Amino acid sequence: MCYVRMNDEDAKPYGMLRTADEWIDMARQAREAGVLYFVLTGGECTTFPGFAKLYKAAWKMGFRISIMSNAGAYTDEIRELFGKYKPYGVSITLYGGSDETYEKVTGDPHGLTKVLENVSFLRSVGIPVQFSYTITKQNVHDYPLIGKISAMTGIA
Repeated sequence: MCYVRMNDEDAKPYGMLRTADEWIDMARQAREAGVLYFVLTGGECTTFPGFAKLYKAAWKMGFRISIMSNAGAYTDEIRELFGKYKPYGVSITLYGGSDETYEKVTGDPHGLTKVLENVSFLRSVGIPVQFSYTITKQNVHDYPLIGKISAMTGIA
């Protein structure tokens, strides 16, 4: 679960956020070294300002791209991107089994609804999806619901 939250000043000793062009150059170097798989993660990687540019560049380099995501922040642009340039798979972290729990964990009162809409989209365009579940004090009671969600969506 994403738990590191720093402002720019606190993050300086650890390095700053790289630009899309810097990530693309690193991807190019990795490809030249023989790397085949490319995993985009984050925080929520799809909210990175240069995500679409980086994703398309990596896809066009021939990487098998996997996405690790909470699937709650997909925009129309992201759905269009994934529909045209399909990732190899998407691993989605669930934060609960209800919108109420999502609100407690993430602050989004419609979090699970958004995730399930995006799961439906991903499956409709043939992108393999898997779930993981991060257990916290706020969501441990939802554990049985996660199995029901997996069964409902056909995701093991």
